[in-house]
Amino acid sequence: MRAFAAARPLRFFVFVPWWREQLVPLCRAFPRLLDVMITLGLCLLALGLTGVMGVGGELHQRCYITNTTGSSPYENLTLPFLLRNISAACGVGFSCPTVSAEVTVQCLAIAHAHRDRFFTYDNAGAALLLMFKVASMDMWFENLEDIMNVKGASAALYLVVVALVSLFLFVLLTSVVHGAYAPVDTWCAPSFTAKVGPAARQRQDCGVQTLPAWPKTRQHCSARPTHAHQRTHSMDDGREVEGDVRRQNPLSGDGGGQQAPLYASRIPAEGTLVAREFPRHVRDFERDLHVLGFRAALRALEATTTTGAGGAPLLPLMASLVDSLPFVILLMVLSVSSVMLLAVVSTSTPDSAARLLHAISASLAVFFIVPAVLRLMAFGLVRASVDVWNYADLLAAVSGVLELTAPSLFNYRVVGAVRVLRCVRVAKYLCPLYRYEYRLKGLLSLLLLTSATLTLYALLGMQLFAGTYDAGAAPAPIRNGDFNTAWTALLACFRAFTGDMWTRYMVAVSEGGTIATGSLFFLSLQLFSRMMLFAVGSSIIILGSRDSARDEDALCSNAFPPLLLLPPLKKDDTTAAGAAVDTRNGARDLSPSPDAGATADRWRRRRRPGRQAAELATEKRLRVRGDAFLFVGPMNPVRILLLRVLGSPFYTLISTLCVAIGVVALFFERRHLDADTERTLHLVNIVCLVVFVVEMVMKWLAYGVVTQGWSDGEDHYREARPRYMPAYFRYPLNWVDFAANGLALAAVAYPPLRVGRVIRTPRLFTTQEHPNKSFVELVKVLRCTMRVAPLIFFLYVAFAVTAMQMFAGGLFRCSDAAVTTSADCFGDYNTTVMGYTGPTTSVRKRRWVRAGFHYDAFGPALLSVFAMTTVNHWGNFMDDAMAITHTMTTYNHSGYCVVFFIVSLLLIRFFAVRTMAAVFIAELRGVVMDSLGTAQRTPHQIRFVVSRECIAHLTQLQRLLPPLPTAVSRLCHRILSAQPAHWPITVFDAVVQGVLVVVCGFVAATCAGESLWQKRMIVAVDCVAVALCGAEVLLGMLAYGVRYLTRASYAADVVLFALMVVGVASPSLRFVTVVIFVKLIKAASTGLALLPAKRHIRMLLSSGALALLVLHAYAVVGTLLLGDIAPDGVYLTEKRNFSTVIRSLLVLLDCSTFDQWHLVMHACFDGAACHSDASATCGHTYSAVIFFVSFIVIESLVVSQLMLASAVVVFTVPLFTDVIQPFVDVRRAWQRGVGAGEPTCDFDTLLTLLPRFPASLTDGITSETSSKADLMAFLSSLRLPLDEHLRLRYADVLRGFAYRKYKVDLDDDHACSPARDRRMYLTAGEYYGQLLVQRYCDEMSRLTHSTVGDARTLSTGPPAATPSYDGVGDHDVLRVHGDDTLVPKGALPIPSSNVFLYTFPGESNKDGVFPPHIVEEQSGKQRGTGWRGGPT
Repeated sequence: MRAFAAARPLRFFVFVPWWREQLVPLCRAFPRLLDVMITLGLCLLALGLTGVMGVGGELHQRCYITNTTGSSPYENLTLPFLLRNISAACGVGFSCPTVSAEVTVQCLAIAHAHRDRFFTYDNAGAALLLMFKVASMDMWFENLEDIMNVKGASAALYLVVVALVSLFLFVLLTSVVHGAYAPVDTWCAPSFTAKVGPAARQRQDCGVQTLPAWPKTRQHCSARPTHAHQRTHSMDDGREVEGDVRRQNPLSGDGGGQQAPLYASRIPAEGTLVAREFPRHVRDFERDLHVLGFRAALRALEATTTTGAGGAPLLPLMASLVDSLPFVILLMVLSVSSVMLLAVVSTSTPDSAARLLHAISASLAVFFIVPAVLRLMAFGLVRASVDVWNYADLLAAVSGVLELTAPSLFNYRVVGAVRVLRCVRVAKYLCPLYRYEYRLKGLLSLLLLTSATLTLYALLGMQLFAGTYDAGAAPAPIRNGDFNTAWTALLACFRAFTGDMWTRYMVAVSEGGTIATGSLFFLSLQLFSRMMLFAVGSSIIILGSRDSARDEDALCSNAFPPLLLLPPLKKDDTTAAGAAVDTRNGARDLSPSPDAGATADRWRRRRRPGRQAAELATEKRLRVRGDAFLFVGPMNPVRILLLRVLGSPFYTLISTLCVAIGVVALFFERRHLDADTERTLHLVNIVCLVVFVVEMVMKWLAYGVVTQGWSDGEDHYREARPRYMPAYFRYPLNWVDFAANGLALAAVAYPPLRVGRVIRTPRLFTTQEHPNKSFVELVKVLRCTMRVAPLIFFLYVAFAVTAMQMFAGGLFRCSDAAVTTSADCFGDYNTTVMGYTGPTTSVRKRRWVRAGFHYDAFGPALLSVFAMTTVNHWGNFMDDAMAITHTMTTYNHSGYCVVFFIVSLLLIRFFAVRTMAAVFIAELRGVVMDSLGTAQRTPHQIRFVVSRECIAHLTQLQRLLPPLPTAVSRLCHRILSAQPAHWPITVFDAVVQGVLVVVCGFVAATCAGESLWQKRMIVAVDCVAVALCGAEVLLGMLAYGVRYLTRASYAADVVLFALMVVGVASPSLRFVTVVIFVKLIKAASTGLALLPAKRHIRMLLSSGALALLVLHAYAVVGTLLLGDIAPDGVYLTEKRNFSTVIRSLLVLLDCSTFDQWHLVMHACFDGAACHSDASATCGHTYSAVIFFVSFIVIESLVVSQLMLASAVVVFTVPLFTDVIQPFVDVRRAWQRGVGAGEPTCDFDTLLTLLPRFPASLTDGITSETSSKADLMAFLSSLRLPLDEHLRLRYADVLRGFAYRKYKVDLDDDHACSPARDRRMYLTAGEYYGQLLVQRYCDEMSRLTHSTVGDARTLSTGPPAATPSYDGVGDHDVLRVHGDDTLVPKGALPIPSSNVFLYTFPGESNKDGVFPPHIVEEQSGKQRGTGWRGGPT
């Protein structure tokens, strides 16, 4: 325990100011993090117990010689004898070899025969470690191979499920951390173009918005200034109008006319120029190219990035020279040339040519001092020092001067790496670095925090594991890193921190210590890595990308402002103010804002049902404009018929079925097929070709080919919203279909090309006629890859050139490990080869070989750096570099090698690749917010919309159905719904969960080879859990009947109960009993984090479908390309190879997790033998590199990051406690005042509950403290319907509070429930008004029978005796329901501000809430039966 004193400095971390930003959000998110981690632990434990019960000790099975004959050479062996050269586990998937006829070989399970005794299925602890090893993707191909050998190829699905479940929970963990780290206000902040509201408008009248004439900037590029601060006075500069545009455009600014500091601009006003400087100018070549033209965009690349002090240069001539177009082009050519010269020098280049190329590169680098000096002279020291590119020019020039003056100094590899400074300037033209400057302080502070924590781990490891093993004597995978010194301990912790063979380190320290200490140490390090390096680091990058995306949005908005048509803004009317248009939707949705008052609310209620009906009616009706083939008009009968066919469900079913048949046929493809299979697949290809060619011709005739042809301008269709289809080649998916048809046609002559129809697989997920919006949006988001691709490409090129300078020519070694120099590497040597019974000696030739991944040329160096940054075991590359001994880089003096690999890993894998996910998140966030309906809502309403699912989940009064009308049903319902007021769950649920926890503890005690009494005891405890779960199902069926199965939660309970029964009843299926853990997890609070998946499940499924699509396409191509390569026995085996599409899927899935994919690729290089002919070679280096590198880029770096982005966007939902807690308080007050099992209450009880409800929802209005007028207005605003028993529902109370406060429905069903209920039922406001009228009439009746001074009595007799009201119409009185008494209008406490809520007899419905036909109907009822009084 003394060793844990190394953790004492942790208490001071929170006091470091720049670390509080990382630690405080983690502490705030700790409860939810704990829920997710507990769920992860339970899932892995359940999956591990599945392996314990299903596999058990079979993992120890090995091939043993069990019997020999007297004449056998093996007769002296001690039986059973383990075959020495067979290390794989044997079983159903792997049979033992036949040694000889005199020997019997059997597969036996003997304890401790497994190569790794800590990762087995012997007990729950070892199985849990194995599950975490698979979850971390640390060499999990070994575990795949083992279980496939023991249980067969289908058992691989078990570990695939483990990997996918753990990956999902890790993403959920990242989402929780990001949700706590990201400011909650980011969810309420609209985009730049949508940041508008009624308060942002400064003008009282808004008509048709007009903009100044846009100048023709492309024709007047010469008017651009020579630099960013020498602004021209010409009106032709496109950026001069931006400030005025933002003033005139109330919907494209940041509110209130405030200007965002984007870049320098001048605003023309009143015929003069008013210069307004902004602090920052950003480069965006694409935007400048589109706005200003090519030449001006090139000049803008060299313009200074900061304003500095002063507005004009000191020497205008120098400034004009350094920013002139010829000078810019010259610098670009020199920058690219310097990089190319460094890249072309390889170990095969002659020394004289290499020296010459290096000298030319140095000379070019020296020239970069010229632009730095010119800027220094033109702008002065202060202004020149603020441009980072001036420092890059100076450093490049210094490297050139050093190489020209002292070339011998560059013979040292570490000095030669300085040449890479000449590559830095290329980034100026490849990627706008302003996108990545956000949150730089956060990344640096996170790096310091991680370094400090790793240092503490290293010190703790030295105390715990010092002397347990030596890296020099450790197995080959651990060549560097131990806990004997501080440096090596820090290296070991960093490698384990990044997931590099942490299981090997754990086994190494556990061999000399205890497994408990080692596992806790490294598991905690892995969890820390997941939270800090992945979760918090990704959050910082995501926030930076969001800020840069907002700035880019601002740039685009200023460059191309939208023209908006706004209705006039009248006084005291907010209808026009609510007509803000979100630029994502364009001008298609002009629905008023929810806060636009009662008029907009009534207009929305009338408009929405009609709009939904129109969409439903025209969903499958396809229409076109113009002619097809220039002569077939849109009203041609044949064309109309084709449109109806293409839009029919029958066509959709047939086309999808044909695509599915073609996809299924691809699974039968092989490199070599027999004649019958080849004939069948060829026939399928021809059938698919005919079907889809006919479909293509139909679409050509129906939609047109390229253009719609000529149109007479008349719309021939009378539908409200017809769905017009674009021409065939105007829709991208049709290009894919056309290419598939072309490949299928070519396959008639060359059959292997029939696999080209794999590109048609996307039609299973989306079609032109029925597009999957989520899938289409995700595909569109993939275009954002180009924002990060230049940065990633630049980093790879820079580090590849650096690696060439440091390690070129050093990765050669002799095949004889005893020889270290090439001069001695000749002749023969003896080597040991393991046979069946022991080692044997063989003679081999010495060869001077080069490592498979080296840095001798630019291409291999680029491939090696790419592989190093995309594999989990990057340390192998570092170990190879540190083992170089003949170039002054011994083990004790090779620290800079470690720095190179660590920096490249952090910058590329943990920054650049995560930036791609961050860019995706920035784009998908807008898609998700649009799906939530927040485009035209205020931040106050957005907070409620985001929290709506959480409110509905936390405010559930009871999850049970109403019972059947029988005594037994009511009794069962009481048992299931009994819940004390202060308990979060019912008593029955608490008992069930308590029993399940105990049972799970017994089940976790299961182990391989347990005794009979242990097995019986565990089965007996399982029976208790099964009986209790069966009682729950039985009570539910008795209480609610068949309706019990209509809800997913109850149906899941029934399925889990059935699986429990199967697991207890069948010994061979005993592993099924682990569903008890699923039953326990089902009630966990992690479900709160999974709530957003209910709304965005299609986006999650679409992202998974996209990944599966890429995986399937590469599996089909890999089967034909690499299917005949013979297995090497380690990375390509008999079970994991490319011989079939299924096996290819398994290999590629393993590669997509960065698990040693480079070694699988290396097994397919030149020299790989053929499986069909051992004497031939089937490997090909270039085809293997192209195949695997493109697969890793597309699947692992792009699509996987898109999956991560979609999951983070979906699950990163902030918990607005100020929004959620009041509704939770309403639920608590209802449970205490009405009862947990009572969904309704009477009106008087509601009045008594008002003081208990939170004041933020009631505004402090109660029946005791508020006036009758205020109470009546409050109840009317809630719009609470009463049922036939004059009772109110709990759900209506919640909905009323939500709509009153936020003007948003709590139920996201796009239906106006309050309006519907008001038409059908009496509302609480109306009922309270009737009570007031009745009390008034009762008081008047009482006064009728008494004489009070000179008071006039009200007659209750015939109408002739009714008092006369001269000059007073019917609209000034209220007629009581069932009585002829007229009550003066002013006698009721109706506030004047709420008069518009009530419709009086004889008044118009201009400001009412009902359509005219309902008003007429109610008026008829009033004339026939009288009016019931109160507000309507």
